[in-house]
Amino acid sequence: MPDPNVVKSLITPQDQTLRQVFSAQRAYYIDIYQREYKWTDENVKTLLGDIEVRFQQHDRRKTNPKEIQEDVLERFEPYFLNTYLTHTTSARTSIVDGQQRLTTLLLILIKLYRILKEVEQNPESKGKTNSSDRLGQLIFEANDFGGTEGFKIFNENREEAFRALSPPASSTASRSSGTCPRC
Repeated sequence: MPDPNVVKSLITPQDQTLRQVFSAQRAYYIDIYQREYKWTDENVKTLLGDIEVRFQQHDRRKTNPKEIQEDVLERFEPYFLNTYLTHTTSARTSIVDGQQRLTTLLLILIKLYRILKEVEQNPESKGKTNSSDRLGQLIFEANDFGGTEGFKIFNENREEAFRALSPPASSTASRSSGTCPRC
């Protein structure tokens, strides 16, 4: 029987926000043995509906974006998105379980990013929304030179779909100027 302390050190659950999950320094890899992305519109609508119901349980008291964020962090109960499991080596962090959900969350972040980019085109919205640059940090894997290497989840079979959903590199301040090998 394995030593329980060794097993505990190998598999340790941690509560994390989406910001913490997608603020990892390097991309999550989806290995070849993982099944292809299979979530349907219905799966995504269910997830978004569950999140919406959670946020509708509390009244919103603030209108300033900075105050809204503080209010949400202070008063709203966390929403449990279920677990995901990763395996980290010196070369990469691979998603072992939860890749459908994490991929869906990345797709949602990309959509929100596109919306924010459009809203930011209106000078009247300055300071009234979260920054698309900050959201971009959760979506794109940065290199040491301030450019972008790719998306926070990497799988060769998904790169084209992720790129199709993202704004062109020329309109994306957080992405490198056309030199990104995977963007």
